[in-house]
Amino acid sequence: IYLSLIVYPKYVQCVLGEERNEVVQNFEVVDLEGNTVQLTDYKNKVVLLDFWATWCKPCRDEFKELENVVKHFSGNPEVVVLIINAKGSKDDLNGIIDFQNQNKYDLPFYKDLSGYASSYLKVSAYPTLGLIDKSGNLRFYHTGYSNTENLEGFLIQKMEALLSE
Repeated sequence: IYLSLIVYPKYVQCVLGEERNEVVQNFEVVDLEGNTVQLTDYKNKVVLLDFWATWCKPCRDEFKELENVVKHFSGNPEVVVLIINAKGSKDDLNGIIDFQNQNKYDLPFYKDLSGYASSYLKVSAYPTLGLIDKSGNLRFYHTGYSNTENLEGFLIQKMEALLSE
C-alpha cells in the first residue's frame, strides 16, 4: 500500500517533470476578453503556466486539479496562474470562449496568439506545465498528465516552496 500511495505518485512526477533553473524571456498572451498580458507584468510573483488544447483529454482531466490549485492560492497576490491555449492547438479565441462556456471551468484562460510562448518554452505535447519563480526563472517543467500523480498536492508543495524563497 505504501508503494502505491506514496512512491508511485512521486515516480510518475519524476517521469513527467524535471527541475530546471532557466531564465524565461518575456512573452505575451491574450485573455478571453482580448486583453494582452506579459510575463513581466508578474515580476516578483510565482507563476504557474499550463499549455493546453481544447481537444486534449488529458488537459481537461488535469483542469479539476488545477482548479483546486487556483482555489488554494486565490487569496495570495504573489501567485499568478496562466492557463494558456497553445498556438499549436489550432484553437481560436472564439473556440476557447465556447469551450469555457460549455464546461464552466473556474480557470484563468489565455491564448498564445503569436506562438512565441509555446515555441520559446518548447511546448511539444499537451498539457505542459511550467513553474516560474519570483526572479523569472523556470524552475519546474512538466509534460503530460496522469491522475495517479496527485498533481494538485505536488504543485501546491512546489509553489509554496518557491514563495518561501
